[in-house]
Amino acid sequence: MRTLAPALLAADLPANYVADVAFVRGGGPVVLELNALYAAGYNVPAAHALPVAALGADLAHRAGYVALPWAEVLNSAAVPAGERVEQSPTVSLFERL
Repeated sequence: MRTLAPALLAADLPANYVADVAFVRGGGPVVLELNALYAAGYNVPAAHALPVAALGADLAHRAGYVALPWAEVLNSAAVPAGERVEQSPTVSLFERL
């Protein structure tokens, strides 16, 4: 969070906003969704597909399967989201800080 907070503070955002942050095993914090405070809780499929794909990859690795590279996790997330999560306007991937 120490590396993510300055990026959020420097961004051109409204005075009050909600940032949904996930912590992906093996990577840094990932901002999944940014909304104005009044829009908190808005359901964004891309924002939910990324942690599901990352969790699935982590559980498979724990079960003895080969660890997936980050690009494959993103490919997996694109299936339920119906779009590339890294290209979704509501999902910000801060280059895995």
